[in-house]
Amino acid sequence: MLDFIEKEKLRIEDFLKNSEEHQDKKIQYILYKEDTKETNILAINEEGTLAIEFTPITKESKEGYWDVPGWDFNYDYYMYNLLEENWEIAYITPNIHYDIWNSINELYPEDIDYKDGVQKYLKYCKENNITKEYLDKEMESVIPNANTPDIMKYLDDLEVSDTFEYKGYFIQVDDYNLDNEDENIIQIYENEQSYIDGENIESVSLSKYGLRQNIKDYIDETYFQPEIEQRHNECKVYMPSEKAYLCFILGYDFLQDMLKKSGTPECDINYDFCNYLSEQFLQSEEYKDPRHSTYEMLEQWITENKEQIKEDYIQFIEKGIDGIEEQQEVLKVKIIGIDNWDRPVYQDEKGKLYKDVNLGTGCLSLCTATNNQFYGEPDIPIADNIKVEVVKNFSKNKNKDMER
Repeated sequence: MLDFIEKEKLRIEDFLKNSEEHQDKKIQYILYKEDTKETNILAINEEGTLAIEFTPITKESKEGYWDVPGWDFNYDYYMYNLLEENWEIAYITPNIHYDIWNSINELYPEDIDYKDGVQKYLKYCKENNITKEYLDKEMESVIPNANTPDIMKYLDDLEVSDTFEYKGYFIQVDDYNLDNEDENIIQIYENEQSYIDGENIESVSLSKYGLRQNIKDYIDETYFQPEIEQRHNECKVYMPSEKAYLCFILGYDFLQDMLKKSGTPECDINYDFCNYLSEQFLQSEEYKDPRHSTYEMLEQWITENKEQIKEDYIQFIEKGIDGIEEQQEVLKVKIIGIDNWDRPVYQDEKGKLYKDVNLGTGCLSLCTATNNQFYGEPDIPIADNIKVEVVKNFSKNKNKDMER
């Protein structure tokens, strides 16, 4: 803390301590201007009902401070406004941070005037490790099981001409929308090469407040929206004709040589095996790719899983479908909550956590959680050969049926 700030802080703390009227108040935040050596300090009582402020203007008053009416106080005018006028943050208590985060979550962006001030505050939080997890921990003694809303999604760290990749797409932030000053034009490219070639998929105008998150949401909703929303172990419903088409091109195109060379080229066995592979492909990430044809993605899926398909075919001939399923590892998990990005969080019998990156829609797509933390980011996807079984509770009786 700069010397002139520390000096003013100690002066006000001494004043509060020795004032019969204000000794129940404590400093809650300090703003400052380094060039003019000015401070703006707010002190509030423990109940949060009475507040006084010490500003450059109040120094000229008889008392040296002004009362702040409860009906008049709001962060938009008392803080964000000043941050836009080149004031900086020197100190904020966890209680005030928690209050601000809830306020921004409720009001931003429509009901806040000084939005650039909010952005300056969010950047301060990022630079000083003020996170949801930090506030939850700090507020535990005051608010048990505090669940601070995560407002960092509103941080706009993108500028005009910035680029980034998301789910394979290449994004460029274009100029401001001349018809709407609160929006940016966004250029979306299929990949980085398309960006270099200047061949965009589309241009879209999105709100500049929380721009990065708005772009991600738009891409998710436009290019990755599941056809049918179902939860947990329920998967997409496919038209029989699509499955029949996959069986046909598997048997007469991609797997023809393998099937003909097998010791048992009977039509029924080969049809059943192609039918089984079709079901596996329809549940794969390759099938969900909206940027390429089903034929192209099936060819890629076959190439990437060539050796496993050969092993499965041998087991299929010897034991049928049961022979393949015997090889699958079963992962039993139960849902324990939803994280701050709307991802269902699951836990296995050993306490390991997993995130459903499909946000509870379509088939489960589980990844481990970073550092095994409830609010950690998705990390490593589970292996394709693992069968996930969702249960309500883990039973010590291994023969007991689990509810799905």
